[in-house]
Amino acid sequence: IVAGALLAVVIGLMAFLGLEYRQEVGAVQRTLEVEKRLSQLLSTIQDAETSNRGFLLTDDETYLQGYKKATAQIGGEFDDVKALVADNPEQGLILANLRPLIESRLALLEEVIAVRRSGGLESAARFVQTNIGRNVMIEVRAGFGQLQENEAELLRLRQAGAQRLITAVSITSIVGIALVILSVSAWIWNVRRDQRLLLAASNERLQAEAQMRQMQKIEALGQLTGGIAHDFNNMLAVVISGLSLIKRRLAAGNTDVLELTDATIDGANRAAAL
Repeated sequence: IVAGALLAVVIGLMAFLGLEYRQEVGAVQRTLEVEKRLSQLLSTIQDAETSNRGFLLTDDETYLQGYKKATAQIGGEFDDVKALVADNPEQGLILANLRPLIESRLALLEEVIAVRRSGGLESAARFVQTNIGRNVMIEVRAGFGQLQENEAELLRLRQAGAQRLITAVSITSIVGIALVILSVSAWIWNVRRDQRLLLAASNERLQAEAQMRQMQKIEALGQLTGGIAHDFNNMLAVVISGLSLIKRRLAAGNTDVLELTDATIDGANRAAAL
């Protein structure tokens, strides 16, 4: 009874920790996605600046094709980032302050295009030399820097949380199985003690017959518990191996762990069934 109760507790804890781990991994993946989208958005803004600068220097309208493409993408990319950090008020506030700066920078790029068309290169150069656009872009980059710094810290914390859960699952498994084995061992020891007392009180013939029957029972019980322990240990080995591989991949920055996660969950479900 004690062994069965302990086993149920261990399985319950492992299932709970597994769910928590999946949630933590999801948070890590979301943080990585935010970092990717932030880099993409900043790159798009820089593409717009580069194309704009090419037009100012050459008066070649083909440069504005890249500029128009980049400016058309910025709004959607910004909204994607905003949706990803919706659960983070601090990041949301930085984005809210960053949006008017980006819009201001885009407006200045449009204005300098108009100046280049109407007044030529010298007028555009004088406009650029006011450094208004550069100052706005410095603020934009600072905002992106703060966002990326915050996401990097979130990533560190979430990866640490995932690591703690892996450790907790491992410790729970080891301690739980050890307690189950101790409980079964204690039960077997009690059974054998009772058998010795009974055999000592019986006559020689009854003692021999009882001993033979009891040995058969113990042998069957040993085969049963040994088989269960062996099968369960194999399943735990699959779970622990899967978690170890997931840990290595995540440590290496590789988030392609869905297949390993499925295999680990399958192993845990088989252990639960056993």
